[in-house]
Parts: sequence; structure tokens; C-alpha cells
Amino acid sequence: MGAGSRWLRRLRSWAGPWLVLAAVSGSAAGCGANPDARPGRSLLGRFDVASAVRRFDVPAAAGFQPTLLRVSSAGVWLADPWANRVGLFTPDGRAIFVIGGTGAGPAEFKSIRDIRPLGGGRLAVLDPAGGRISVLGSDGALQVTVPLTEVGHAEQLVPVGDTAFVLVRVRADTPLVRIDLAGRATAYPSLGWPEYARLHPLAAQLTAATDGRGRWVLGMLTGPRFVRFRGQEVLGPPSEFVEPVQPPEVVAQRAGGRMTAQVRLVHRAAQRMALADGTILVLFGGASEEAGRLLDLYDFDTGRYLGTRLFEEAPSDLDVLDGLLYALYAEREPPQVVAFPFGRS
Repeated sequence: MGAGSRWLRRLRSWAGPWLVLAAVSGSAAGCGANPDARPGRSLLGRFDVASAVRRFDVPAAAGFQPTLLRVSSAGVWLADPWANRVGLFTPDGRAIFVIGGTGAGPAEFKSIRDIRPLGGGRLAVLDPAGGRISVLGSDGALQVTVPLTEVGHAEQLVPVGDTAFVLVRVRADTPLVRIDLAGRATAYPSLGWPEYARLHPLAAQLTAATDGRGRWVLGMLTGPRFVRFRGQEVLGPPSEFVEPVQPPEVVAQRAGGRMTAQVRLVHRAAQRMALADGTILVLFGGASEEAGRLLDLYDFDTGRYLGTRLFEEAPSDLDVLDGLLYALYAEREPPQVVAFPFGRS
């Protein structure tokens, strides 16, 4: 793989479904990096080659290089937001199907932003450029289409039972909107955090995780906090990540007679999140040389920090099911899914 291809894959694995909105002006190596972020953490263990219990290479399906991973009773779901393709695999790597491609057809997408498992082995695919959420069955067939005409662009979605979704938007004033299966906005859930509305939208980006049982969490991509929810109820004030993160600076610039905004990002915070068995998992960036390999654990009910696991290699995405943590390594050639035993202690 050439240097250009390697750089592109690294960008794909970090950016995943989100818009590339930040102009990076610093890095872990060049912005006062702490070579070891563990003094403020309690190291519980490591995820390494020896501890893996299952792995598979993603088959060389045409143009399929996934950066999104979710696991459910149906199997391992993978999505490639750049090629607009979605695949379902057995835990040992057998491809059940890979569908998609860029377009407006029933098995096509224009811009995959997020995927979330639903009951009955189904999957919701958020496709804001296509103006819809597509609900796929475990056979890959399109079952339901939810229009996004009324609510517009969203970056992530959280299923609310089988009849509604909460959409996460890049808007500091109304970052959350609940919609029904007809695409109608039925509520605008609060973050319970008045100061959030004063952030610039580019500095207010959030990443979501849900356990599929009514509990979910939002963490800041570039800020120091996360918020817990049960249904639409906010559980207390925002909690702080164990490692402080310097907020990004938003800079307005005039170019070609137009004003544009860029984020001068020092360090990323919640790169990916998962939620399982009452534990919030945060794949954290931060200021250390271990950025992107730190998996910080928090108690869902209290927001209390529990400890940290360390990956041998930074994964691109992760999820947990039935005591196994599945990690996607999108930068490997070919991409690989690895499963590790997981518990909160």
C-alpha cells in the first residue's frame, strides 16, 4: 500500500461517518503531549494478540472497506460510508450479504452516516444525503423507509424502541430531535446543559452509543464531557472525562468573499463509544502517545470513572455483545474484525 493510500485509509478510519469539519493544528506528538496518560487513570488490562478469542478478515468484496461496526443477534454489521455499502457477517467472518452503492435505489445510499441494530435482527441506516433512514432486514431487504424531509441533516441516530429515533445533529441550539416512523418531529430532547447552546456547532459535535434497551449516552468529539440518558430523560448534569481536553478554537476566515469557519483542534476526545451491561466505553484521544488506544470505562448509572483498558493497536470502531468486545481495524490490509473477552473489571 502506498503512502497516499495509507493516509487515506487512516483518514477514513478516524472520520468514519462524520463530516471532516476540523482543520487539525496540533497532534499528540506536537502539542505538549504527555507520553503516558495513565498517571490519571487506573489501568485494568490490555487488549492484545494473545487475548483475542476470534478474528476474521473482511472479504475482498468490491470496494468494501468498512469503518463502522455494530454487533447484534443477527451477526456483525459493517458499513463503508465512502462506498455506501453495508454488510452482515457471521461472528466467524462468513459474509451473509454485502449490499449498497451510491444511488437512490432501495438497496443504495448517498451518504451513510450511522448504523444501529434494531429488534428482530434488523438494522437502521442513516442516510441524510438520501433524505432517509433505511431499515434493513437480516436478509438485506429494505423493510421500512423513514423520510428526513422535515428534520434535515443528522450525523447519528439512536433507536427508541421500534417506533421512533432520536437524531443527533450538528446544531448547538437543538442538537437532538425525536422523529416517528413517518419522519415527523415529535420532540426536541434536552441535554440538560444550558451552556452547550453557546458552543459553535463545529465545536459541539457529539458521538452516540446505545445499549438498545432505552439507555444511551452522548460524548463530545472535541470537548471534556458526556451526557447520559434513559429514554428522553437526562440523568443528572454532564459528567467529565477522566482526562481533561482543551476545547477547540473556532476561527472565522474570509475566502473568496465568503466567511467560513474552521476548528483548530488540539486533541480529540470521544473518538468512538459503546454501551453494554451498564458500562460506558469511550475510545479516547487526548494528549498522550497512547491516544486512540485508551478505552476508558464509566458506570452508566453514576457517570463514575471505573478504569482503563489499553489496546495494542488503535481500532477504528468497536461494539460489545454477550461478553465480547468486537474491534474493527480498518487500516489493516485487509480490514479485520477481532473479538476480545470483555467485562467491566
